[in-house]
Amino acid sequence: MNKKICLIIVLIISAVMMCSCGEGTSILNTFYGDLQTGEEGRVADAPLSRADSFASKIAVVPADAANSEGSERVHSDAALLVDVSDGTVLFQKNVHKREYPASTTKILTSMLALKYGDASASRKIGEEVIIHEDNVVLCDFRVGDVIPFDILINAALLRSGNDAAAALALFAAPTLEEFAELMNKEAREIGATESNFVNPHGLYDDNHYTTAYDMYLICNEAIKYDKFVKVLSTVKYQNSFTRTTAYGEYTIGCEYTSGNLYLQGSAQAPDHIKVLGGKAGYTEKARRSYVMLVESNGRRYIIVTMRAESNDDMYADLDFLLQHIPDNNLEH
Repeated sequence: MNKKICLIIVLIISAVMMCSCGEGTSILNTFYGDLQTGEEGRVADAPLSRADSFASKIAVVPADAANSEGSERVHSDAALLVDVSDGTVLFQKNVHKREYPASTTKILTSMLALKYGDASASRKIGEEVIIHEDNVVLCDFRVGDVIPFDILINAALLRSGNDAAAALALFAAPTLEEFAELMNKEAREIGATESNFVNPHGLYDDNHYTTAYDMYLICNEAIKYDKFVKVLSTVKYQNSFTRTTAYGEYTIGCEYTSGNLYLQGSAQAPDHIKVLGGKAGYTEKARRSYVMLVESNGRRYIIVTMRAESNDDMYADLDFLLQHIPDNNLEH
C-alpha cells in the first residue's frame, strides 16, 4: 500500500512539474532549449520545440574552431559570414579574437534606442553631444536643439555622427553611464559575452571591445527591427529641424548619405546578391571594420570584417566573402 501511495505521489509531482513549464513544453524542453550542440549549432534530431526555436537560427562557432579554407586571402584580422535564416556559418576567421569595434558600436546603440525608446518622439539635446576629441565625425547638434529620433538614428548610422549616437542613446537610458550598463546587459542576454562597451559611439577606449562573433549576434538582433533595416538600406536621407537661438529660429537641414560602396554603385556584388546596407567603423587603433547585411533569393546574410588596414583591403574582403554566398536558384 505504501508503495502504491509513493508511486501516485511521484506521478502527481511529475505532472505538475511538466505543466509548470508552460503550455506545450516540459522540463526536458527547458533543459534542451539551453543546449547549443551539433555541427550547425543545433540540438541534433531533438523533437523538442524549444530546442529548435532557441538554437536553430543562431550560428555557433566553438572557441577552438579552425579558420575556413582561404582565410589567408582575407586581409582583415577577423571575418565571419552567416546565413541568418538557419545560422549556417559559411566562412570564419578568428571570430573570437578581441577587436575594437569603433563605429560598428552604433549598431547596438541604434538597436537599444529602438527597443527602449520612442521612435516617434523628439528630445532636447544636452551636453552629451560635446565630445572633446579631434578628427571625429560630428553632425553639429548643439545643446538645446530639439531633434527627432528619426534624424538621430539616420545621423548615427549613415553619417556615423558621434554626437548623434550619444543623443540617440539617451532615448534608452537617462545617462550615458547607465546606457553603457544597458549595452553590456543586453549584449550578455543575446550571447555576446566576449564584449565590453563603455560608450554609445565606439570612440577608442581600451576597455571598449568586441569580437566578430559578437558583432554578428548584435547585428542579428538589430535586424529584427524593421526601422533599423530601413535606415541601414537608405542611400540618401534628408530632413530638417528648427533651431531656436537668441536671434530667432532657423531651419537646419540634414542630409546624410550611405558610405556603402555597393549602395553607391561604385562596388558590384554578384548578380544574385542584393546589398541591403552596412555600418563601417574606423579609428586609428581599431583600423577598418564593417558589418553588412545582404540578401540572396529570399535569404539574408550577415558579413562581419574587423581590422583591415585600408578601405581597399576591407572592400576586397567583402567582395571575397560575397563570393561564398550560394545562388540557391541554380540547379545542381
